[in-house]
Amino acid sequence: MNRPRETHLFASSGACTIRHTVAMTKHNTLAALVFVLAVFLSACGGGGGGDSSTPTPPAAVVPALTGSTTVAGVAANGAPLLGAAIRVIDANGRAVPLLDAAGTRVSSLPTSTADGSFRIVLAANSTPLPLLLQASGVDGAGTPVVLHSALTSTTLPLTVNFTPVTDALVAIVLGAAPRTVFASPALSASALPLLADATATTSASDLIKAILANGMADAKVTNAKTLNLLADNTFLANRLLLDAVLDGTRIQLMQDNTGRELVQFSNRFTTPGTVEVSVDLAAARAELVLGATGSVAKAITSTLKVATSPLKATLVNLGTLDALSGSINTQIAQGASSATMTTLLLGAYTQHDGRNRAAMANLLATYASGNLQLGRWQLTGCVTDPIPTAGCTKFHASALVINSVGQAVDVLSDTVGTDTSKPPKWLLLGNGRSATARIAHVAQATFNLDGTPATSAAPPSNGLQVNVRAQDSAATQTIASATVQVPSGFGVRLAYCATRFLCVAPGSGAVTATGELSDTLLQKTPGLVGLQDAAFGAKYAATVIPVTGTAEVFNSYLQAKQATDLSLGLFPKPDTTLSLATFNENTLLSWKNWSEARPDMRVSSVRLILNSPPVIRDIALPGPMATSVFLPAPTVTVTSFQLWIGAQDSAGRYFYSQFKSGP
Repeated sequence: MNRPRETHLFASSGACTIRHTVAMTKHNTLAALVFVLAVFLSACGGGGGGDSSTPTPPAAVVPALTGSTTVAGVAANGAPLLGAAIRVIDANGRAVPLLDAAGTRVSSLPTSTADGSFRIVLAANSTPLPLLLQASGVDGAGTPVVLHSALTSTTLPLTVNFTPVTDALVAIVLGAAPRTVFASPALSASALPLLADATATTSASDLIKAILANGMADAKVTNAKTLNLLADNTFLANRLLLDAVLDGTRIQLMQDNTGRELVQFSNRFTTPGTVEVSVDLAAARAELVLGATGSVAKAITSTLKVATSPLKATLVNLGTLDALSGSINTQIAQGASSATMTTLLLGAYTQHDGRNRAAMANLLATYASGNLQLGRWQLTGCVTDPIPTAGCTKFHASALVINSVGQAVDVLSDTVGTDTSKPPKWLLLGNGRSATARIAHVAQATFNLDGTPATSAAPPSNGLQVNVRAQDSAATQTIASATVQVPSGFGVRLAYCATRFLCVAPGSGAVTATGELSDTLLQKTPGLVGLQDAAFGAKYAATVIPVTGTAEVFNSYLQAKQATDLSLGLFPKPDTTLSLATFNENTLLSWKNWSEARPDMRVSSVRLILNSPPVIRDIALPGPMATSVFLPAPTVTVTSFQLWIGAQDSAGRYFYSQFKSGP
């Protein structure tokens, strides 16, 4: 019997070696040798006269997309991101064009569905993966949001979701803030390849799931172990499962005092400034680069390793929150009067930041007359302060006000909570306060009328602004005065100055408004305000004296760290040069070019200061995503002017640009 045996045949020349294993018998020996020789000559350039002493190593196989490719998913930040613009770059940092409905190549496409779902078509041409995708828009509170995600596979269907979790995952793998990488082709080319490493993305995903384990358990995310955070094609912005976790979690990318980039996680309904879990991005990437021998958990710099969850005690009825929007929208669609709104929707309502029940009913009736509807609610924090140990029951909430063509034209902010019925029903409650007090980091820069920096002005500088609203929507005075105590113990007096907000008063006498930022500037830093006063989460106690009624005391908290980057590109600018003619006739003021260059910011205010003594005009914007505003011709001849444009970033800081017609 001729029993076959395994034999290993080798052929080698220089650096090229071929190994072939065959089952040898005396009948197939010659055939096997001929086969191996043929493979050797083919692989090593035999017969072609090539230089086999310096072979070219085989190139790595890089997945790529070719032709028109459809990508779908959901963009949500607790509430869906309405109208978010999506942009894409490939593994080399090059922009990937998208096809609009007419088949035209464009650099970005907006989402438009109320639930945050989107579908885009990539005009791919051997486009190498991974792709880094960016979605920029505003959330339900009108706050600018920029989220990132990644496409790492060519397996159909192609799904990409944008959430704070995907943004955190991408940041951990990149080792830096994703928008920084997105904006730099050179940085993208060096940082993006690790996103294609399944071991790295799985490790980053597992770290986030471990940090959010409490919330996932309470939200009954039973498939957490296998859940694809980047590309789950079952994800919906529906207050359930992972979306419920997003409603209850605060995720922020920021730098610490040494410049380290961090991603921080915490329960959304803890005191502002609370950080439960902090991850060092550079350290995380260093561990991921090590592959199986790395431990990304070493990048956690906080004592706490797992964030707490509000989903069991505080947000147990979260899934029915959107029924409140539905009830309001039904009355709006039916054209309900303010009396009907009061009876059906505002039975438990008190007042909210000085807007009483009658004013709220009139506002809802105005929405009805304008055929406007409310979007999904965005929960932003707990109203009760200090937060009850049993959990929050009244919540700060905001919703975009949307017109018939899907554009956001306003933001409604109020207080929501549940009643004692079974099952509980969500209601509009109001926070019971006669005023609102907002403390925020601000920065100011002064420009010439053509947008160039004013050389005679001081360079951009930081400060702290306190806004205590003093007038109602009809510009009637509601607040007489206020005192704000800063964390370091100093007290600052605010007085009525015939403008929307109280002015900072240096003494006990009357105050005349200038219209400039200095009216509400608590202090430029450094100065009276110290480091603890400017810290993330710093608490300011406001004592507010209404025109009628008794004094109220409530707290306001700094929602972000002070900006360390005051580059001029952060400050909003008009698209064209300004002149006196701009303000003496009907004019459309546009800042579209600046807005497109700053997807992480939005213009939040426009103010005109005309002539001397000053006539102060606050211009209402047509919506939170506005890139222009109409300026009606004034009733007097303008001989001098100032234009102030304010912009908000995603951390809640404000950047004001001042333009002056004279010195």
